[in-house]
Amino acid sequence: MVKVSEMPADAVGGAELVMLSDTGTSKQVTVDVLVAYVVDEIEGLDVLAAPAAGDSFMMLEGGTKLESSTYATIENAIANTMYAEAEMASAIVDADVFLIKNGGTKETCLASRIATYCLAQNTATIRDISGTAANSTPANADMFLTVVGTIAKKTTWLEVKNGVLGGLSTYLTALSAVTVPALTDVLYCTQTGTAKKITVQQILNVINYPINGSGAAGYLADWSDSDTLQNTYAVVTTFAASSNTEIATGKAVRDEMSTIINDATAMA
Repeated sequence: MVKVSEMPADAVGGAELVMLSDTGTSKQVTVDVLVAYVVDEIEGLDVLAAPAAGDSFMMLEGGTKLESSTYATIENAIANTMYAEAEMASAIVDADVFLIKNGGTKETCLASRIATYCLAQNTATIRDISGTAANSTPANADMFLTVVGTIAKKTTWLEVKNGVLGGLSTYLTALSAVTVPALTDVLYCTQTGTAKKITVQQILNVINYPINGSGAAGYLADWSDSDTLQNTYAVVTTFAASSNTEIATGKAVRDEMSTIINDATAMA
């Protein structure tokens, strides 16, 4: 009998005969029949719904040797193969596919869905500022988040103020001029730092502020308080040297001076 090791090597074509024992009876079967039997047996196995880390699989090693390997080993090998790939040089586009784990199930996900999810989460976080501290007096260097087109950028409080004031100046300059102001026209003003409105009538009331008190013709007026006048000295046209309640006119003073001079001349 020839040893198996001494038999010549040859490729299997399928028609070769293989010896086997069928319940004690020697029989022969072709390789094709044996392969079909094995395949049928494999296909008849129950479907494995959820592979576990310790489950074993039969696989060809190097294309020549059938070996057993666990599910965890195969999973790690697949992951290592993926992560060993070179980093993509181009930008990520919506159609690119990512591998994710959905609960306990590995699935693929488009880049567009990840972008939508990230945008929704970031938007919700940015909008919810209820937990942040209040800034009652922003400084010129404080930053604000703005969006120019679709690009996020930063803007300082100074730039915001300048933009508002510049826009207001442009707006006011473009307005039509008022020909005749009405008393009910409203103007903007600040009162001790608080923004308020004021009408033209209120401004006129301040300009034409009423003066209280009583006066009489021929008397000089004197302020008794911030808005009240009173009579003081009477204006007279004759000079009275002994009076402290009168003020003589310039002519009266000149006439009195002439009298004094004339009297002095006469006495001389």
